[in-house]
Amino acid sequence: MAQVHGKTHPYSGLLFESVCDSLVKLAVRGSEDSELRALNVEERVSRFVDELFDSADEVRWLSLASYLPTLAEAAPDAFLKAIETSLISEEKSVTRLITETGDSGGLIGRCWHSGLLWALEKLAWSPRRLARVALILAKLTHVPMKGNWGNKPSSSLLGIFRSWLPQTSTDLGGRIQVLDLLIEKEPEAAYQLLEKLLTKGHHMASPANRPDWRDEDAGAGHGVSTYEHYEMLIAAKERLLRIADHRAECIASLVKNTILGNRAELHGVLPLIQPILEEDDNDGDREKIRASLRNIIHWHRNYDDADQADLNDWLGPIESYYEQLAPRDIVVRHRWLFDNHWVELPYKDHNDGYKERQDMLSQERISAVNEIFTTVGDAGLDNLIGTCGEPGTVGEVFSQASWSGFSWPDWIIEKGGDFTQSSQVSRCLSKYLRMLSPEKAAELLESVVALGKDQRWEQEKFARFLVLARADKQTWDVLDLCGEEIKARYWQLVTPQQWVNDEDTEFVLDQMLIAERPLTALQYCQYSIGKTSAKQLYDLLRLVLQGKEVDGPRINSWHLGEMLKHMENSGEIERMDLVRLEFGLFPALGYGNEEDAELLFEAVMTEPELFNELICLVYKPAHGEVEEPTDASRMAAETAWEILRRCKRIPGLQDDGTINEATMLEFIDAVRKQGQVDDRLSVCEETLGEILAHCNSDEDGTWPMTSVAKLLDRSELDQMRRGFVIGTHNKRGTTSRSPCEGGAQERDLAQYYREQAEKFQYVYPNVSEMLEGIARSYESDARREDYEAGLRKEGF
Repeated sequence: MAQVHGKTHPYSGLLFESVCDSLVKLAVRGSEDSELRALNVEERVSRFVDELFDSADEVRWLSLASYLPTLAEAAPDAFLKAIETSLISEEKSVTRLITETGDSGGLIGRCWHSGLLWALEKLAWSPRRLARVALILAKLTHVPMKGNWGNKPSSSLLGIFRSWLPQTSTDLGGRIQVLDLLIEKEPEAAYQLLEKLLTKGHHMASPANRPDWRDEDAGAGHGVSTYEHYEMLIAAKERLLRIADHRAECIASLVKNTILGNRAELHGVLPLIQPILEEDDNDGDREKIRASLRNIIHWHRNYDDADQADLNDWLGPIESYYEQLAPRDIVVRHRWLFDNHWVELPYKDHNDGYKERQDMLSQERISAVNEIFTTVGDAGLDNLIGTCGEPGTVGEVFSQASWSGFSWPDWIIEKGGDFTQSSQVSRCLSKYLRMLSPEKAAELLESVVALGKDQRWEQEKFARFLVLARADKQTWDVLDLCGEEIKARYWQLVTPQQWVNDEDTEFVLDQMLIAERPLTALQYCQYSIGKTSAKQLYDLLRLVLQGKEVDGPRINSWHLGEMLKHMENSGEIERMDLVRLEFGLFPALGYGNEEDAELLFEAVMTEPELFNELICLVYKPAHGEVEEPTDASRMAAETAWEILRRCKRIPGLQDDGTINEATMLEFIDAVRKQGQVDDRLSVCEETLGEILAHCNSDEDGTWPMTSVAKLLDRSELDQMRRGFVIGTHNKRGTTSRSPCEGGAQERDLAQYYREQAEKFQYVYPNVSEMLEGIARSYESDARREDYEAGLRKEGF
């Protein structure tokens, strides 16, 4: 990419690699030569690397990213010192290698930090350097990384310490000592490493990078004995439990990842909960652990096939701790019920139907809200709404609540704020209003609007409040009482959803037309296009072409195609008006839906003037000067090119699928005549040839059909035949085959086109030669595919 932007290094990558390779050889093998040994060459290489990275900035690290593994092997201690120095500096320049790495989903992105990790993996083979490498990798795990790269510091760290395939020559005792060092210096990274070491299930591993010239990896990294494997797991388990002591997040993670997988480990984890029970003011910690216990209880109560008595014995202590861990703060205690629409309850509900389970969950939520309101009043409700994950669930419960002396209009006036849609209170209130019956909702809206008038609300606030309610006739009746300005603002803000009430569609679309919000309107009616007015659809799509509501929702190309079909079939829209509309909307008909613009293609292939107009938009004249294109003309040209490229309709096509030869010839002669006037005859003929390649066969299988073959055989239409060849190749599309299949597909095509050529050799010789040329081209492709398949078979 640097070369694309004109930024190239003055020295070649090959020269850099050669220099670095020479440094390694001098450092590692230099002492074997008496003259080099006298020069203390290894120390000199070390000083060179030290100077290279001394005070290195981000640019220096990035420029050397590809050469870090070689430089690390050349001078291991100097390289590690450079990284350690950078990590304790204020800039932490070395971390730019990680932050510069882009998203892992990109096609041209680069993993800048891979060289750094490979360098550290090389050095980790040495027992003398393992501790330093491990600490560096642990520090690097804290650096944010974009994407989902498998090549990351935590993966390298895990590979080095993996219990069954450690990628270091350090013995078991040494690895355990380094683990203790990590626990002391980097407890968070150490905990994540220990947790991964003890993960249950099948494991996969990739070998770490090895030294090229040093022998520190000799005999290591190929697996360990079963005894050593289990000793490492025992040591990791002991240390994991020790780290988790008095740490709620770690305990919760252990409960989630350990108990569910292995019941026998229950007794090692549950005692860690006791100190949490004895602490005060730790409701947050209690709820973290309680959430993990709740998942365990739910899963085993609903899906465990164990004997019920055994299950009760095993789950008894867990359920006891679950009850004891109930937060003292009543809002924190019940908030989990409102963090998601669908939560897992800590008891058996698997055999109940959806409705029964939903009723059970509703009762739990109603009971919780009633308890909160009874205990701490309005303040508790405010706290719950403001801190829960899904405030809409609270609003749903409000619609079923009945508290003596409680006034919902007053509560809305006091708590609603400015009714910003994204606020927690607005999300709660919106769900509450939509769950009420239409009559109750309308009554409440009228009361709040009346109070708002008394308090002299601004027009914007009235509109925002009404937007929270269900978009239906009852709400619009209240809206009519608010005045035209509030009504206009409401339709600029609201995003109506179709409630299977077709009677409202026409009214909603009219209002959206007035508000100039065509994309929102089209989204509203996209699932009932057949019942929507074609005239309204036309007016809305015209607004889209005028650039109205550019930030509105995107309309699916399939739905857009269905809209065009509906307008074509309705007969309500003038033909040329619809043709112009389809031209403007053609770029939006992507992903194979372009054929839905049937009227546009019909017009292009029946009206020579329109065809030539498209040709003039796309191609410049063969002679003379050309004006510099504007943005508008460039966009029009791109659309015209797409239309011509996608067109498969043959001139003279009749309703029964046959071709009227006279009409076809009349159209083509008119197009050629105008193309000569426009100085674009050659591209006219070539484009027509590409379109004609989509023609059908005769009833006996002869292709192209006789009327088209007769036309193409005219000696003056060489460019049209050339376009026909291009179109024939293009319409084949993409192909797929097994790696070693070869050119069988192309040989079949060559045979087919040669057979067609033979049918025309005595009647239409030019067409026969054209088809023979197509056959020869596929034979050439077949030979190329055979050659590449042969290379693959040989392993190239």
